[in-house]
This record gives sequence, C-alpha cells and structure tokens, in this order.
Amino acid sequence: MAKKSAPISLQDAVAAMRPRTPVDAVVAECGIARLHGLDLDACAGAPIAIAAPAHRDALSAAWDEKRRQM
Repeated sequence: MAKKSAPISLQDAVAAMRPRTPVDAVVAECGIARLHGLDLDACAGAPIAIAAPAHRDALSAAWDEKRRQM
C-alpha cells in the first residue's frame, strides 16, 4: 500500500533548497524542478510547483509568509 504524502516543514524546505553544494534539479512524484540559475523566489517556487497538488497552496502561503519576514 502506498504511503500518503505529507508536506515537510518550511524550515526543512529552506534547508533543502539551499544545500551546501549546488543542486541543478529536484525530483518529486509530480515532476522535476530545475533550480540552476534561479533567484531565491524562483528557487522556492519551483519545488512548490511540483509538490503534490493538495499541498501547493499551503506551501506557497508558507513561503510568502517566510519571505515577508526576510
């Protein structure tokens, strides 16, 4: 039986988006996010765009809130 997906916390997502070594792409069930050459906002938006559809709005809202705090 397949496991249900669940969004990770924004803190975990930020750590995943800014690794110590460069990452060109992130692969998920719903697609591939190409990160090479993207600015911070685009780099955050690309993985959100390939997140499970049920979680995209919450992830986008969490990023918007985090971005306002920066």
